[in-house]
Amino acid sequence: GGHLARRSITLLRLLRRPVAPNFFPVARFSTVRVTTFPTRAQRSLQVISKRNFCMPDEPREYESFDALLKDAKKGNALSQFNTGMCYYFGDGVEQNKKTAVEWLRKASKQEFSAAQFNLGLCYQEGEGVKQDDKKAVSLLVKAAAQAYPLAQYNLSIRYRDGAGVEQDLKKSFEYCMSSAKLGWGPAQSSLGLKYLRGTGTTKSIPEAIHWFQSAVKQGDCIGQYYMGMYYLEGYEGHVKQDIAKGIELLTASAEQNQPGAQYQLGSIYLTGEDVKQDLTMAIQWLNRAADNGQLEALCNLATIYFKGGESVAQDKQKACGYLRRAAEAGRTDATLDLGVCYLQGVGVEKDEKKAVELIEEAAVLGNPHAQCQMGLCLQKGIGIEQNIDRAFEYYKMASAQGSCRASRLLSQLYYQGIGVPKDPEAAFKWESLAASQGDAPSQYNVGLCYRFGQMGKEKDLSKAYELFKQAAEKNHSQSELALAELYERGEGVEQSMEEAIKYYTSSANKGNMYAQYCLAGFYQKGKGVEKNIQTALDWLRKSADNGLDIAQFTLGHCYLEGEGVEKSAEKAVELWVPLATKGNANAQYYLAGCFLKGIGTKRDVPMAIDLLSKAVEQKYGPAIALYDRIKAEGEPMPKEAPAV
Repeated sequence: GGHLARRSITLLRLLRRPVAPNFFPVARFSTVRVTTFPTRAQRSLQVISKRNFCMPDEPREYESFDALLKDAKKGNALSQFNTGMCYYFGDGVEQNKKTAVEWLRKASKQEFSAAQFNLGLCYQEGEGVKQDDKKAVSLLVKAAAQAYPLAQYNLSIRYRDGAGVEQDLKKSFEYCMSSAKLGWGPAQSSLGLKYLRGTGTTKSIPEAIHWFQSAVKQGDCIGQYYMGMYYLEGYEGHVKQDIAKGIELLTASAEQNQPGAQYQLGSIYLTGEDVKQDLTMAIQWLNRAADNGQLEALCNLATIYFKGGESVAQDKQKACGYLRRAAEAGRTDATLDLGVCYLQGVGVEKDEKKAVELIEEAAVLGNPHAQCQMGLCLQKGIGIEQNIDRAFEYYKMASAQGSCRASRLLSQLYYQGIGVPKDPEAAFKWESLAASQGDAPSQYNVGLCYRFGQMGKEKDLSKAYELFKQAAEKNHSQSELALAELYERGEGVEQSMEEAIKYYTSSANKGNMYAQYCLAGFYQKGKGVEKNIQTALDWLRKSADNGLDIAQFTLGHCYLEGEGVEKSAEKAVELWVPLATKGNANAQYYLAGCFLKGIGTKRDVPMAIDLLSKAVEQKYGPAIALYDRIKAEGEPMPKEAPAV
């Protein structure tokens, strides 16, 4: 399986943009029940007033549950409500949800809003009473009409989702606004989201931020999450970047068990972005996020253990365990990555058959990367019987979902005639599709076709320029080199040595040996840059170290002549010997001269003649002339050897 294109298991991109964050909304109905007894440890039962949403406010105390029940039986709505809640939670009395409903119903008939809300939730959930959405909504509406914020918030969610009512985003917004104005934190966060997305109202970033900030003041974890993200990034003049504040708010949200915040914190500590990298903290928060259903966290945990670090030992087996959890939870990219692990024997025993089963599972579920990988397995016959026709099917499925890699592989099959007759036109069509899907190598390849008029395409330097530019914007070094050449020559674009040098440098900094060699020449001649022999040599060395023959050959000449370096014929020979062995005619010819004259090495005429004969086989003109003279005149004197 070594020849199979490998899919690396990499860190999932950190979701850091608050414009469309990875938000897990409060979409479930609130099941908040307002209990009147803050702790069971209290010796006397506290009963609270209606006006502050049944939060402690001038509590009335009862010596026992019996005293509370006695007051409820007298018709006191507040006592009836609290009696119902005692039965619901089993506080001071044996739990009995049916009896709880009876007492809540009595208080509701007296228009006690907290009782109406909680009774509505009982009907909503079918607790102590038969589930009935219609009655639930009716009771919530009554409580909302009395400015009970939790009822207004729940109705907002119902109208948003069309749950038990006809979907109405405007009504959802109105109920949410009413609840938010009464200070209910979750409603304020939800209202912020509605303004952020323009749901049921006009989109307004300032309004969104206002309500998120209001929610933060109430300690709401969603508001903390969003404002934390805004402070981390800063946002279009609305929020000034404040990384410390952002981390503080995300931490506050995460500590309230908000999975999105836990995931973000874990990812931030993992990458060391905005904070000092701390893998221990990353693991802590990512594990908590994973326990709360954030499958991305499992994938990031896998990444940590695949790589290891200062405070965490590499454990590929454990990494595969996290991938397996994510895969079992339905994450197809994790299923694919686990398949690749089996394919390569990373963290698990190598098992190509098992690998293909996992890859196919993800492919059937529609993962385009898995479909592409499945195509490769079928094309190469890895873990499954070779089947080019099925490989084509999977590649086409993946391509239809935007997989540029699949489109490029289809192009290669048509170009090479694998499973189909060679078809340059079809090859170009698929390569062009891959380019349009944003694949940088394909943009480069199609650009080459237009630059040189290949694959049946007319030469079009302007098109070539556009394609190279698109790929260069994705940091494709070959495209940067091609773009630099166009700027240098003024082909398809106005000539500009400044732009040429910029792209040559960018490509060279990415390790492109050809760009490095070109820069060496520019600095040597002072073309487009200030002449600097030392900088020229630095780029020449980099190019030579990266294996470019002409750079190694030229660097050898620099040592031979002492150009910018201390003269050393020995180093020249050292550079030329590997080149000559590889079959480089230039190196063979000049190295022959060194052996003939004993420069940088011991004089060795037979070796020189052998090198010349190899250069002659390549029809290298100067070598042919010297070789013929030697054959005609016998062994030459050193002065007759080629100038080196």
